[in-house]
Amino acid sequence: MRGRLRWLLVSIIALMMLAVAFAIVAYATQRHWLPYAIVSATNNGRNIGISDRKPQSVTRQMRVEVGPPAASLSVWIIDPTTKASGTIFVLHGIHDRKTSMLGTGRLLARQGYRAVLVDLRGHGESSGKWLTYGAVESSDLSQVLDALQRENLVTGPVGVYGASYGAACALMFAGHDPRVRAVVSVASFATMRDEVPYFIRHASRMPSWLIPDDSIARAITDAGRLAGFDPKKASPLAAIQRTHAQVLLIQGEPDAKVSVDDARQLHAVATDHSQLVVTASPGHDAFFRDRDGLIARATTVWFAKWLGKPAAK
Repeated sequence: MRGRLRWLLVSIIALMMLAVAFAIVAYATQRHWLPYAIVSATNNGRNIGISDRKPQSVTRQMRVEVGPPAASLSVWIIDPTTKASGTIFVLHGIHDRKTSMLGTGRLLARQGYRAVLVDLRGHGESSGKWLTYGAVESSDLSQVLDALQRENLVTGPVGVYGASYGAACALMFAGHDPRVRAVVSVASFATMRDEVPYFIRHASRMPSWLIPDDSIARAITDAGRLAGFDPKKASPLAAIQRTHAQVLLIQGEPDAKVSVDDARQLHAVATDHSQLVVTASPGHDAFFRDRDGLIARATTVWFAKWLGKPAAK
């Protein structure tokens, strides 16, 4: 009997020591990998392959040097068959690239707009180490717009369409640059500070005991320090209050990556120049496939209204 008790006691102590060791290792690891994971771009540490090949529908491709910090952005332009009545930027989601936005670009070109598809810094064929959740990307996009104007490639008023991470960048671009007249934002987060914990809890399903809330908050601060920006400035919520652009907010529900509450917050602080559409969704990524055509219809009607061209029937 004593032998069994001794064995049980030793086992309990061993398990406790193992748990403590695991907690120490997990904490130490979080302090390093979590900030890096939050801001590391797809192209961080990669040699960027730049191809001269482009889809047939792309009228022109160009590179725009932006910064600071310095980055080289790859841009595709899709022209309409008639004179463009407006110029619309088209922005992809996180860890994605402009090729996934070709359908949207072609749609806008058919409606009579010049579509400008951009690989955001660190994505696709654009250089850059870090994601800044719109804080730096908004300035990058203004520099792309400057470059387009120098080449006489801006016709009519300027709009922006963005999906997910690209939607957040679109709102921050509008908040940064008064030349933007209209925005379609599909599933944007409200602030980086709120989005990262939500994503970790819901999309990655990491339990709170493994990564506590205070660890996530510290990791966001460390991530900003690592990438050289202030996470507080990664705020579409602040940007939508600064801009005079007309904003259409489209959000699917449920969404494990971006909360529908974010869209409601964005609309609530800009009721005089925004409209909110919430619809049933099969999930964040599947929502962008737009199987029922809701996003496409709402987008063309919105830009037709605010960029001055009647929607095609």
